[in-house]
Amino acid sequence: MDATQTALIGAAIGAATAISAAALTSYVTLRSERIRQEQARRAVRTQTLRQHAADVFGAIFRISYAISWITWYATHHEASLTEDEVASYDDALRGAYPDLLSSSAAVAAIDLATYEALTNIFEPVFELEEGTSQALYRLATNRERGLEELRSYRASALDVNEKIPREIARVMQLAEDRVH
Repeated sequence: MDATQTALIGAAIGAATAISAAALTSYVTLRSERIRQEQARRAVRTQTLRQHAADVFGAIFRISYAISWITWYATHHEASLTEDEVASYDDALRGAYPDLLSSSAAVAAIDLATYEALTNIFEPVFELEEGTSQALYRLATNRERGLEELRSYRASALDVNEKIPREIARVMQLAEDRVH
């Protein structure tokens, strides 16, 4: 083999090495970029899911707050339980339910398991709200019975208020884990 052939073989090896290095670098760069983009998508999805879940909890708290106050009035200051207070309670619920339902739908669209975890929180609040609302409407026909029923929901209202923060933490962690 003469010097020209050796030079050509050396150049071919050098060129093949350069092409291989460039291909490997491109592959690693593209792979790293795909991973970065996937992490960015997950971060956005997690943030969106957490925001909608937080909106759900905000609406649940508004409902729970309204129930707590109306049962407090029945228990501690029934003279303050006027038609205006009942109307205020109704307004609070009418304001909270659309937010609750729309945010819940958004959570379900992003992650059904997180939505299902939220329904475990909804159910006791909905049951409490239904009983409280029925007792309030009963005030118009039988005030004493309506007050008695409202008082019976006071302990449940306090219990729900105590459980909600723990449930928020649990569902937010689930949302984080589900997306990652």
